[in-house]
Amino acid sequence: MSCGLSEFYGGVSGVADGLHLQDVLKFIGMISEGSSLHLEMESSAASGVMNRIGVGQVRHLETKTFWTQELVQAGRLKVIKIKGRR
Repeated sequence: MSCGLSEFYGGVSGVADGLHLQDVLKFIGMISEGSSLHLEMESSAASGVMNRIGVGQVRHLETKTFWTQELVQAGRLKVIKIKGRR
């Protein structure tokens, strides 16, 4: 598996945890209904997969992760590119 795809799957896991925490905070009244998540990613490949719809040129992408792409398109998830350390 490529580094970009590994970071993408890590991002999917982080988004799932973030959505769960967001639901808990909404339930106890600490945040409003229209709040969005921000996901910081270093890999251009990972953020590219997250920002498009479908597989594109990526091989072996699991279809169960496409829900994150829908969140980005709906504006509920913002993917932010960060610089890596070299």
